[in-house]
Amino acid sequence: MPGAAGAGAAAARRKQSRLGKERADWIQTQSIKLASDEVKIQQIFEKYDTNKSNALEFDQLKAFLSDTCAGTVDAVSSAVEHSKRKSEDKQKVIVTDEDVRFILLTCDKSKEGSVSKEEILYALKVWTTYLDHQASIDQAFEKFDTDKSNSLDKEQLRACLQELNSGEPVSDADVDHVMQKGDILENGVLHRIEFLVAMAAWYANAEVRKEKASISACCVLQ
Repeated sequence: MPGAAGAGAAAARRKQSRLGKERADWIQTQSIKLASDEVKIQQIFEKYDTNKSNALEFDQLKAFLSDTCAGTVDAVSSAVEHSKRKSEDKQKVIVTDEDVRFILLTCDKSKEGSVSKEEILYALKVWTTYLDHQASIDQAFEKFDTDKSNSLDKEQLRACLQELNSGEPVSDADVDHVMQKGDILENGVLHRIEFLVAMAAWYANAEVRKEKASISACCVLQ
């Protein structure tokens, strides 16, 4: 039936045309984003790369992170949707040396002790993710940082995990695992900025335990 064949060919052409437009729109969107990112990176480095090394070193990075907390980095605030935070909340955050070291250890892939232009947007994402969870982190530290050291030792972490575990005891192995994963700074305690990494490790480990328990139950039933 020629009519049916013709209709099928027309439908195929329309589909091809739609896919082509979607692909073109996606490419255009990505091109605009890349151009916007380049502008943001350039603005950041013009302000903070004071020695023109094409990288933000420790003190420069600390200044950048501090300005991000205070909401004064106009070039990037909208991109990371960080402008929704109230200015008074931002001003409560004091950037510590541990914070800067954490960002360097997490984002400095070249291990040169600085953040390059290629790494700065990822560093910003890591930092603003931490800021966006600041309230819940503060609550956890208010409760479990009993010696007010601004860090959690192994036993304080155990108390935190036990609460997350519905009050059930947490094994030494689980505490050690979470501490090891979260302790990016490798000083035997968890600082505030490391807390999210530790919690991610805890919940990932919980999923593994649940899966193993499910497999064991299946084996018993068989």
